[in-house]
Amino acid sequence: RKLAPTPHGRAVLVSEVRGRARPGVIVTRAEQVRACKDPNAPGSLSLAALVCLGALPRPTDDDFEAEDPVGPSLTAFFGASDVELVCVSSLPVGSGLGTSSILAGCLLAAALRCAGRWDPNAEGALPALIGRVLAVEQIADQLHV
Repeated sequence: RKLAPTPHGRAVLVSEVRGRARPGVIVTRAEQVRACKDPNAPGSLSLAALVCLGALPRPTDDDFEAEDPVGPSLTAFFGASDVELVCVSSLPVGSGLGTSSILAGCLLAAALRCAGRWDPNAEGALPALIGRVLAVEQIADQLHV
């Protein structure tokens, strides 16, 4: 969901696993996006989804500046400088049951719909989403930070 704006923008990433909320992650600077390389870092799947969509800067981009605020990237994608993404799962992290792929698809679809960029009934919408899920799953391997 879109939040009230702050001076530099922020992505608030909230995870709840098996009924227990994990500490939320508030991303305000591009440097913090590097956490998506570590699958055990809080909010890493949400970060990877937002990087995959281009809503947050990719640390391997030539114009990546660690101290840059994320607000401009979020605004370009969502039309808002501040967003919140909530991820809820009944299965433990690392269970091996394929939940990261399912959650990645849900996160991507939610972010795209929030930005007004996805209609699930449009032709080709599902195959495009599946392709993006694969990219999210591989994002840590793609990042050389």
